[in-house]
Amino acid sequence: MKNESMKWVRRTMLVVLAGMLVTAQPVAAQSYVVVDTGQTACYDGLGNVITCPAEGEPG
Repeated sequence: MKNESMKWVRRTMLVVLAGMLVTAQPVAAQSYVVVDTGQTACYDGLGNVITCPAEGEPG
């Protein structure tokens, strides 16, 4: 009984894995334009005004 149960689990896992591999599609990188929001101030997590990062800096 336990052996049959393990076979069922293995078979199910194999079918799920195969389905995931078949449906996985590579995602092409896309470029897009970042729109200027007109934001003039920056804030921290508490809502305090902070210095905004320079253009091009992560932030």
